[in-house]
Amino acid sequence: MFITHFSIDYLNREAIYCLSIIAGKYIPTPRKKKLSRVEILEKKRKAESLRYERLKNDPQKREEMREKERLKYIIKKEKGIRKLVKDMNPREHKSVKKAWREYSARNRAKKKSMYNKT
Repeated sequence: MFITHFSIDYLNREAIYCLSIIAGKYIPTPRKKKLSRVEILEKKRKAESLRYERLKNDPQKREEMREKERLKYIIKKEKGIRKLVKDMNPREHKSVKKAWREYSARNRAKKKSMYNKT
């Protein structure tokens, strides 16, 4: 029988419960600590990054993912949600370029710090 960490924990709890009943005392099993919102989000983020990593490592699934992203982009472009640069007025273009510059600077700094760590 394959015993996981969960089943071992469960068996230990059951054993403690049985021993406490035999001794004539009731000892409640310890409850799991509720995760805070930040911890839940961090856990989700890690799970999502692992999922994407698995998709990226499999060539067939990677192609499927790229095709889906491409279709999403085309649909957004047709609906007008995604605006092309040629369709923007100068004010919109200026604000988008500013956002691009900020993103690029952040990305470069992140890469530089990762390079310095290794």
